[in-house]
Amino acid sequence: MRIGVPRETREEEYRVSLTPAGTKELTSRGHDVVVEHNAGRGSHLLDDAYATLT
Repeated sequence: MRIGVPRETREEEYRVSLTPAGTKELTSRGHDVVVEHNAGRGSHLLDDAYATLT
């Protein structure tokens, strides 16, 4: 299954729908996870944190 994680576009909303740990769990179960550039920025989760786990 391919799972997409978009960046939040709502004003004053900084959460992200999936953390790097969640990404690791999903990819370890065979899923393909695609995270939009800077999706976790508002939660201080950098793209590199996601990239090393996929």
